[in-house]
Amino acid sequence: MLGGALIQGVFVAAVPFAMYWFKPTPDQSSRIVSYHACDTGIGRAAWVGLFLGTIGTALMLYDRTWIQGVDFGDGLAAARVAWMNAGEGRTEISSIFSLIGYLLGGCYFAAAALVILRINDYPTARQSLVLLACGLLVLVSSAMNGGRSSLMLFPAICLPAFCLNSRTSVWKLLRSPPLLLCTAVAGAYSVNIFSSRASLGGDDSVGYTLSTLEHLLIDPSPWIYSYDFPGPVWMSILAWAYLIHSFTTTCLIAIEPPTQVIILGAHPLSMLAKLGLVSPPDQAWFLAGRFANVPGALYHQFGAVGLAVGSVLLGATASATIRALALFPRSLVALGAFLLTAATLALSPMCAAFDFLAYPSVAVGFMVLAPFERSANHSSVAGQRPRGDSDAKR
Repeated sequence: MLGGALIQGVFVAAVPFAMYWFKPTPDQSSRIVSYHACDTGIGRAAWVGLFLGTIGTALMLYDRTWIQGVDFGDGLAAARVAWMNAGEGRTEISSIFSLIGYLLGGCYFAAAALVILRINDYPTARQSLVLLACGLLVLVSSAMNGGRSSLMLFPAICLPAFCLNSRTSVWKLLRSPPLLLCTAVAGAYSVNIFSSRASLGGDDSVGYTLSTLEHLLIDPSPWIYSYDFPGPVWMSILAWAYLIHSFTTTCLIAIEPPTQVIILGAHPLSMLAKLGLVSPPDQAWFLAGRFANVPGALYHQFGAVGLAVGSVLLGATASATIRALALFPRSLVALGAFLLTAATLALSPMCAAFDFLAYPSVAVGFMVLAPFERSANHSSVAGQRPRGDSDAKR
């Protein structure tokens, strides 16, 4: 445990240190705020992002059901297994529908961030509906994959967008009914995913929870065995264990010698391999199948020096993206770079966000919507009401 705490401590110390030394000036920070101070409504880029994100999700669903033959009627866990079996051994993309869908599928993440930047105190009814629509697309894409990573990435993208908006309070919005509803739905979905996996394996809630905790290398307290919890409670315990077990992984990494096996960046490399650009990465490390948080993965993949250098680079990158956003406050590329870096930092205690399935798609989404944000800004500068924004300032 001491070794794991030391690895985490180096990361926690090095990242803020680098962020401090490369932090933007107060004038640069205020410039970001002032450029968005008058934005209201939805905005053209957000509408386009919601539309393209819906199209992309529909194309991926079409590829999954009609091209790959995945049947969702047997449950989400069975559909996930069928999808993974269909892709096993395949060295190329399944269809053009999958490629286009993946490139467009992340646009609704960018749409949600743009709407958040336009909130004045509380979201309007139309802003709330757009954000709920984006949340629904997150849920659909997560269900299509039978996973939960997008449910983690979505709030990690939205939270730093809230922090950029000086006209609203994060704490107020955390207590808002729409957000509480989305949180409840996401929690129920996560519990259902584990229940579906338990049913697929023919296990009851207790047996599946305890066996999975053993797989995650978590030894529960003895008192937990004496309680007859309902099934959803056992599944909730398991969902919580998945969120926190990466520290156990880091403690075990600390007593193993560093290796050259690919942990960080395995998913982007796998995608490039399907396009024929690189060789498939070797992911056969001794704790495969568990979450490795960013500091633990840095140490195991690059050693102590790599942990220190990687932590400093991540902190410096976070400050650099803020500076870029200050220089180009209307650039969606700069905005996306900051939000994705901030999401990486926010999720680093659990896992590497850039290895999530949706992460590259979200990055592409900000680039796809960049021309629409610039054109909307051009109209505003010219003294005209931005076209396509029917919820403009009243």
